[in-house]
Amino acid sequence: MFEKLKEFSNPRKIIDKKIREKAIQQAKVKLMENGLTPEEAGDKFEIIVQEEEIKIKSDLKDKSIAGMILALGLDMVIST
Repeated sequence: MFEKLKEFSNPRKIIDKKIREKAIQQAKVKLMENGLTPEEAGDKFEIIVQEEEIKIKSDLKDKSIAGMILALGLDMVIST
C-alpha cells in the first residue's frame, strides 16, 4: 500500500510513464504499417518511440493552451 502512495508523490513520473507507454504503442503500430517488428527495426525503434513521445507532449500542450483560451473566452462572455 505504501508503494502505491509513493508513486503518487511524484505525478510527473506517472505522466511520463503513461506518455512513454502510449508512444511505444504508437511506434509499434507505425512499424506494423511498414511490415516490421520492433526487433527488426532495432535502434530505429527507440528513435520512433522518442518521436512519438515528442508528438504526444506537443499535442498535450496544444490542447492545454486551447483549453485555457476557451476558458478565458467563456469567462469574457460571461462577465460582459
